[in-house]
Amino acid sequence: VELTATTRTGFGRFTYPAGQTATMAINAASDVNISDDSSIHIDPANHEVSGSSIGGFFCQHKHQRDRRVIYFCAVFDQPFASYGTWSGRSYEANGTNADDTTSGAFLTFDTSHNPTVMAKVAISYVSIANARANIEAESPVSQFSSNDFDRAAKSASDVWNSLLNKIQVRGGMKDELETFYSMLYHACIGPTVCSDANGDYMGYDG
Repeated sequence: VELTATTRTGFGRFTYPAGQTATMAINAASDVNISDDSSIHIDPANHEVSGSSIGGFFCQHKHQRDRRVIYFCAVFDQPFASYGTWSGRSYEANGTNADDTTSGAFLTFDTSHNPTVMAKVAISYVSIANARANIEAESPVSQFSSNDFDRAAKSASDVWNSLLNKIQVRGGMKDELETFYSMLYHACIGPTVCSDANGDYMGYDG
């Protein structure tokens, strides 16, 4: 598994072992604070999976559970050999829609000729359409290749190197240098971009 990112999108390159079924599970209800509701949709014609999850305690006030909806869209470079969805404890082979407090999708790919599957993913706090638009704005599916992945990985590395090179330190022990640059990294991971590429965003007050 190889992963990289742009500001609003993720890019995955998954190389499956030969002779085994190439399977991927997408858990729409994955939330550290438990999902109140979730939904997922498989679009086989466009090699796409999209959905949403409603969670809480993201910006809590006086221990009241807020409602935060996060939308996602994932586009793959290969067709699905098979697929299905689950809702709660129920699994539907060839199903394309599911919603429940727990829901998700299983996908398989035919990797007999090409063991590598690539996926471009984005999230939005506004809509699935905006998540899809974030992909097109920052990592277009027309550029779905390993070279495209390598360029994205180098670009992300260059961004981090430019930030971490703002301060140069010398001397000290290796552990001390690791601690210093780990703290500098943590100082650079906020603030977080919550707006979409088109400027839309959802305020934490709804």
